[in-house]
This record gives sequence, C-alpha cells and structure tokens, in this order.
Amino acid sequence: MQVQELLIYPIKSCGGVRVQEALVTRYGLALPSDPRIYDRRWMIVKDGRHLSQRVLPSMALIQPSFVENGLLLRAPNMPDLLIPVSPLPKEIVHCHCWDEPILGLRYDDTISHWFRRLFQSNDQIDLVIFDEKQFQTRSSKNKPDFPNAAEDHHVAVYHDDCWRDVHIGEAKLRWISPSLRCLLPTVDQETGIKDPNQEPWKTLRNYRLKPDAYGIKALLGIYLGQINDSKIASGTIHIGDSIHVIKQELGFWQKNEISENEIRKKLLKNYQGVKHVQRWYYRDEFKSPKKFVEVDFTSPKYAARFLDDGFIGLGNLRYCQSEIVTEELQVTDKILVHDVLTNINADDLREELLNIYPDVKHVKRWQSRDESKAPTKRVQIDFDLSENAKTILQNGFIDIGQFRCPATALKPSGRLQRKLKNSSRSDYKPQIFNERAIQQMFEEQKTTIERVYALF
Repeated sequence: MQVQELLIYPIKSCGGVRVQEALVTRYGLALPSDPRIYDRRWMIVKDGRHLSQRVLPSMALIQPSFVENGLLLRAPNMPDLLIPVSPLPKEIVHCHCWDEPILGLRYDDTISHWFRRLFQSNDQIDLVIFDEKQFQTRSSKNKPDFPNAAEDHHVAVYHDDCWRDVHIGEAKLRWISPSLRCLLPTVDQETGIKDPNQEPWKTLRNYRLKPDAYGIKALLGIYLGQINDSKIASGTIHIGDSIHVIKQELGFWQKNEISENEIRKKLLKNYQGVKHVQRWYYRDEFKSPKKFVEVDFTSPKYAARFLDDGFIGLGNLRYCQSEIVTEELQVTDKILVHDVLTNINADDLREELLNIYPDVKHVKRWQSRDESKAPTKRVQIDFDLSENAKTILQNGFIDIGQFRCPATALKPSGRLQRKLKNSSRSDYKPQIFNERAIQQMFEEQKTTIERVYALF
C-alpha cells in the first residue's frame, strides 16, 4: 500500500490544498517549506463560535493556496484576500470549537468584512489564528479513548478500521479514534450545495454503524497521531510512500458489550444491596442490546447512594442515570434534552438538529426561574411529528455535536393530545413532565425507589 493523496486544510471547514509532501506534527499535517502553516490553524467564527459547512455549505467555495508568508483566499465573485501568518494579530478573543473553549488571535475588520460580504451577513464574523507558542494546545493523546463495543451485523469492515500503529515514510503514527462521519460530506465541494437526500451520509449509515459506542454517526477512516507526541514534528511523508501496518486490533468490530453478569459482579464490589441486573434489548430480529441497564436493589437505602451521586461507578468509568424513566414511554411530540452545554446557542442547535431531524419545529433553552434568567442545561425540542420524538425516547438520548445527552418526555402539544384522544384505538392518558415535575418526582420518589436505570 502507498500514499495516494495528501491534503492540508489550513482553515477549518474550507477547501483543502493538495501537496506532494507533508510534515507530520502534533497539530496535524504542515507545509514542510513553512511549518507555520498547518491543518486547521485558522478558523472562521460567528460571535466567537466556529462556523462549518454544516451550517454554511458555501464555505466549501473558499479555496486557500499557499503563498509567501501566509495564505491567499479565493471565492466566487470576491477579490483575492491575503492572510499573513506573520506578524500575528494582537487581539485575543475567546472562541468555541464545538464545546471546547479556545483562545484565538483575531484578524482586523478588513478581513472580517470580506467574510461578511461573502456570506451576505451582518453578523460578527471573524477569522482567528491559533498560536502554539502562546496558548496551551491539547495533545492528541488526550482525545477520548472510545469503548470497543459493537453489533456484529450489517457491517462492512475495511482494513484501516483495525490499524493501531502505522509507519509512513519518516513518521511513526498511532491510532487515536475512528473518524465519525458527520453531514459535511453531503456538501458538494465544487458547488457548495448540500445533497437534498443527505447522501452519502445515509448510505454510510446502512453499513458502517457501531451504535453502542458511537451512536448515529457512521465510521469511515481513522485518526492517527504521532507516537512520540513530545516532539513538535516527527517526520515527512510523501506521495508514493509505503504504508507499513505494525500493529492491528482485528477484533475491533466484534460484538463486545458488557454482559449483565459482568456488570453485577462489578456493582457488588462497590454497592451493597444489588439484587438484579438486566440489560434492555431492542425488539428487532437481532435483539440488539440497548445502552439501558436496569438495576434492582433490595432496599431504597441502597439505591439512594446512586441517586444522590447521579452516576454508577464501574472501575475507572462512570455511567450516568437518565433522569426518571417511566415503565411506558409517553406518546408525545415534545422532548426535554438534559446536560446540553449552556454555550450552545438555541438557533445553532436547531440548525444542527435539522440536518438529522428535518421535522424539528421549535428549539427552546429553559432558563432558571430566578431574577438572572440564566440558561440551564435543559433544552426543549418540539417536532411536527411524534415519530422522531419516539425514536429518541426509545434510545434514551440524542447526539448533539460530540456529546450524548439524555432525553425525557414532555407533555405533548394540544394538537397531538386532541388527535390521540379522538383515536378509537388510543388509550392515551396525558402525563406532564416539565422541569418542576421532574425535580419534584425525583425528590418524592428517592425514598421509595428500589430500581434505577443507567446508561452503560
């Protein structure tokens, strides 16, 4: 096997630049002739939050090229724009990439105006650059170590899924994680237009899912980082270099969820009064395991410790409870999502959700009831149809960005209530699950609860 193509993407979510050789650094691929230019060193932000082709597909039309001391940007019907790499901007701004807070250096208003004109927007849109000499950079080894759990059906296995240590040219690389494919590949990089049928994302999800570990996102490709991350750079790779696979994990796709007996044994070491452990399964032909595990205690006093902590500990891992789970899921078109970071804007969240659930009708972040009206970590989502809400409630969670957030039912809309009441086949009885009711229910039942549900 040989390296067929090398690309450097200097600005996050914009066009890439094909190169014949690339320097492998702790920050990604860099230009050997000017290592100050490397992958995603620049980022476009709106009000401090990163922009991407998921929200602005036309970003694909921003094409950088490498020039002396920086980048030259081209875009349709726009003048060329020079972005210098030296001297660095002076203004320090607080940014967020997904939910990671980052300090960036903001370029001046002339450059900001170019982007606002391109996107035909009056919002505060800026270009920032990150300076490794001034700001702490996370090592690639600090990325999460994802669990190895999957279903073993409907999966097409590719060779690189199992690669763990790889040598390419001068570089010695180690597996960090699989590449979870978001909706960005649905954007045509030549036209900047999203595919209306969400292809190839939908097709990938038919045969490249590992849901117990990674949720709804398909896996395609892997992330590799330097084995020796103490070095800034570890070597150069070229087109045509041989790829040597040194270490593999051949059982990566094998079915490997934690069994009920294993959970029970681990729980008995840390918790008294564990009576029964049962994993829930989907009612499909494969009886696929859910992430929900039911734990029965002999007395409420033993369950109280778990309820007070908010998690169950197994070894070095913590598994969180998903609020109060009812025996029968409510028919509803409204859900309440928990543990959503407060720095995510409701409008941005709605745009993200619309890419996956086209019938999202309304997104509202709940606020605290005191004078501050501060945003809470609870977000209400209303759907046009109840089917999507039902799917989310059956899973017990919804994926937002890189985070998996628990979801519970809310009282359905008046329109859906009337429809259910008028249905001759429905035995629907409305049950309110608002924020106050959840908290009150939890406090009242804590002294009597012997059964809890955890996400494993």
